[in-house]
Amino acid sequence: MLTLKIEGKVDSYTGDEFSEHVIDACRKGIKVRLDLTDVPYFSSAGLRGFIMGYKVSKVSGGALELYGVNDVLLKTLQDTGLDQSLTIITLKDLNSVSADCASDGSKGSPGAYVETGGTAYSSDGAGTKRHDSNVENSPSWVLSLPETDKTDQLLIVAVYEKSSAWISLHEKDDTGRWGMVLTTPGFIGKGGLGGSMESMKTASGAYPFNRFLLTYLDDRKPFTDGRIAIPEDKLTAVFSRISDGCIMVVDTLTALGGNF
Repeated sequence: MLTLKIEGKVDSYTGDEFSEHVIDACRKGIKVRLDLTDVPYFSSAGLRGFIMGYKVSKVSGGALELYGVNDVLLKTLQDTGLDQSLTIITLKDLNSVSADCASDGSKGSPGAYVETGGTAYSSDGAGTKRHDSNVENSPSWVLSLPETDKTDQLLIVAVYEKSSAWISLHEKDDTGRWGMVLTTPGFIGKGGLGGSMESMKTASGAYPFNRFLLTYLDDRKPFTDGRIAIPEDKLTAVFSRISDGCIMVVDTLTALGGNF
């Protein structure tokens, strides 16, 4: 889950910034919680964020939840019908449940947010982006790959049988720590590694990330024409996180120096 902790007024001056942050977060295809407990005033200028965020999250396979909604905003949501589409937790709801329902995000300006959960960053007081403590460190064999000196993001395809593979996404935070933010089983081409896609094989090596080389996993036909197949929800998660400069590393698990 991704928590956006909003602090301060959302009005005609901050509404656009707020909306853009919400929309960008909802593109990630995960559950997005807007923590509004420290928003004293919310004008109609911010409603675009709710409307577009909801639409984008539906397309991306995620969800949008409003947390800590005050009575005035709740009335606005009811008048516009948004209360029928969004999950809404009001301030009254919060007062009636235990403290463990409180948000785990940190405070920020309107539109600012902190990612939380297993594939996330948090920010320290100096604004340095750090992996959350529950993000697993990347394995030592990944850290030994020469590509870690060339990029801040690696998509590893480690083949352990002819066409079965372990796929993982690794990211380096601002402190230099590599974290494994996504893992999933998958398949490469039916012909294994080497050659070309025409021969049902997947090329090994290290090269810039190419969306065309990934496809979703079909239970009826797990093998591919040479592309890398992973579950559809994982494919969406990968596409939502990929940044410029990501490098794909494809080889056997043994050749990469890895192990399970």
